[in-house]
Amino acid sequence: IEFYGTNGSVANGDGYVAREYWNNVTGTSVAAIPLSNSPTGTENLNTLEKGSTGDNYGSRVRGYIIPGNTGSYTFYISGDDNTQLFLSTDNTPANKVKIAEVASWTDIK
Repeated sequence: IEFYGTNGSVANGDGYVAREYWNNVTGTSVAAIPLSNSPTGTENLNTLEKGSTGDNYGSRVRGYIIPGNTGSYTFYISGDDNTQLFLSTDNTPANKVKIAEVASWTDIK
């Protein structure tokens, strides 16, 4: 799935995805990411894929995707230590549900 959003705009009506990252995160759990603090940096992504950016960091990728067709979709996740994937069927973050989790290190693909 590719996305072409730039600075919050949506091209082709197919979604927007951004990555926030925090440097100097100790521990390997998702809960160790200090989400209440401002991230070290952010970047817009044009894919849902981002490789490892080093050690002792945490990142969150979030946004929305609008499928081009009605049907069933399969999502795969991998991560450098713990990874979680949440999905909401509407635009309400409170409706998100964890649909996948990896509790250790995995290859990118």
